[in-house]
Amino acid sequence: MPSFTNCVLVGHLGKDAETRTYGDNKTMTTFTLAIGHYDKTTSWTLVKLFGRVAEWSADLKKGDCVVCTGMEYKVEEYEKEGEKKRSHVFIGGITANVVKAAKPESKPEEPEASGVTASDLDDLPF
Repeated sequence: MPSFTNCVLVGHLGKDAETRTYGDNKTMTTFTLAIGHYDKTTSWTLVKLFGRVAEWSADLKKGDCVVCTGMEYKVEEYEKEGEKKRSHVFIGGITANVVKAAKPESKPEEPEASGVTASDLDDLPF
């Protein structure tokens, strides 16, 4: 029986998405995603997208809230200045999906006072 993993990441872009074209007109878009945790810490994940989803994600900007779904998420270990470090990488290709969350609308303006006071409401028959 084949098995697969499905990964869903929700977070905000740390900087504008960068898009590159390489090889035979293939597109790759990368950005870092800040993911908040219940203990108020933040982890950063490098998102690498390929193909059509990379083209669709090219206009993402710093601060945009996105939902990334895909098949591959891995932790890469490396050594920097003699210290072992970890890097979180999400790789999305043909099966990936990135959805930009809508920004909340601004609060509606308060209506002007209508001349009704709290004591007027006490006179209502119900």
